[in-house]
Amino acid sequence: MNYPLLSRFPVLTSVRLPLISCFSSFLLAGYNVNASALLDIIGDGSSTSDSSGNTFGWSFHVTDNISIAALGVWDGGDSGLNHAHEVGLWNSSGTLLANVTIYSGVQSTLQQGFRYENLPSSVALASGSTYFLGALYAPGDTDLVQNSGTYEFLSSISFDQLRYSVNDELSFPNLGAPMNGFFGPNASLTAVPESGTTGAIVGLGVFGFILWQRKYSS
Repeated sequence: MNYPLLSRFPVLTSVRLPLISCFSSFLLAGYNVNASALLDIIGDGSSTSDSSGNTFGWSFHVTDNISIAALGVWDGGDSGLNHAHEVGLWNSSGTLLANVTIYSGVQSTLQQGFRYENLPSSVALASGSTYFLGALYAPGDTDLVQNSGTYEFLSSISFDQLRYSVNDELSFPNLGAPMNGFFGPNASLTAVPESGTTGAIVGLGVFGFILWQRKYSS
């Protein structure tokens, strides 16, 4: 592709494709950040998989009223999940408040290491209450959960403890232990963009760059 404006400057000509790449990356920088996630893994530790069939998760206390708009599961390496995962949100009585299916591969939206699907409608969580997140890792599952990394939690919640249940189906993770947690599932206060939106953003970035270049080369 010819870039008349850049061709006037040899240095710019040699870096025109990196410029386009940087421009698109700049647009995507905010897209891939989810500042409203309950959990942010800021330092990887050890990870493990379990192929025996369990619901892994964690419980948390809510300190300010919040609403959950999306549920997700950790994608170790950001390269796509090997298996689909059901993810659920329960209250302390074991009532399932919301659930989604996170698809295998890269179909579900990736943000900060987690793949998300939006809920049909937001679920309100009350201050002073405890809630449970769990993701099903079915028999034969090879996807990973984090269990000894460095974590930050949304200011509106506080971490309670590791949770799990032994069942081949998604079930209330009523068993607990005072450990760091099985951080597979996550939740977001805001809805996430559709996964296909990523390509659209990159395309718009490149298209805008080309229009800018043509305008100033005329």
